[in-house]
Amino acid sequence: MRSIFSEKISDKVACVMIEGVGLVFGKMNKDATIIKNPRVIQTQNIPNQPPKMRLASMIGDPDELILVRSPVFGYKILNKELKDNYIKETTGLVIADKIPNMPEGIK
Repeated sequence: MRSIFSEKISDKVACVMIEGVGLVFGKMNKDATIIKNPRVIQTQNIPNQPPKMRLASMIGDPDELILVRSPVFGYKILNKELKDNYIKETTGLVIADKIPNMPEGIK
């Protein structure tokens, strides 16, 4: 099972379900045994409002989560907004799509 994770989600920002913890978001290492800068996904449901999602630090604010067993499931994150939120949450950097006041045709 570990080889499937290594092949599919290593070196990617991924979401994995870990027994006893829940959904964890982070960057997997090459052999999918460590999640760098792990964040637990928390949702908040407020009546008459869309659900809100938060990437929360784990207790003790670890810089890596070592997986001693394979997660229940995992997938790489394709949604740019989620990846950008993770980068902002873990580094404080905001990824810009456009540069304000840049003349057209210059990229």
